Amino acid sequence: MRLACVLMRKPGVILCDELTSSLDRPTSQMILRILQEASVGKTLVIVTHDVFEKNSFLVCWA
Repeated sequence: MRLACVLMRKPGVILCDELTSSLDRPTSQMILRILQEASVGKTLVIVTHDVFEKNSFLVCWA
């Protein structure tokens, strides 16, 4: 619910801390797909310990 509220505001930067830590794998995949689509052209920062979640996104280290 919180993610939906944030995405409705169309922010330029999206910060996610342990976004899917308490979700099952199918729900996590659905949330990550939504986040990928919503973050096009935006800065996205994800903090996670989940290897699947980490590998779902292109990671760029500056």
